[in-house]
Amino acid sequence: GDAGELIILGPAAGHERFAVASMRLFVDMFEGAKSAGGQADSTASRMGDRVMAGSACDGSNSTVVGMPGPKGVSQKLAPNASRFAWGKDLIAAQGAIYRLCWCAGHDLD
Repeated sequence: GDAGELIILGPAAGHERFAVASMRLFVDMFEGAKSAGGQADSTASRMGDRVMAGSACDGSNSTVVGMPGPKGVSQKLAPNASRFAWGKDLIAAQGAIYRLCWCAGHDLD
């Protein structure tokens, strides 16, 4: 019989965020997994998580020239933060649609 639900923590698909060239890069946290009742069970963004802005999320060399941060990766999400940040560098990448790749934080880094 039915033993219950499995909720995999992580961002729900389909998020869109916007940024402006020559400005600092910030991305609001992601909405997370939903229960069978449709209620959001998680923001999917936890302290220590990071986001990469790149051309792909498949582990290939997806670095975008002009994207701030080391290889386009954000700083760790700070305690009580509501958005990801890439530091003081400005966006110098060409205007285009890029992928946002989420990486869960963990105790090892």
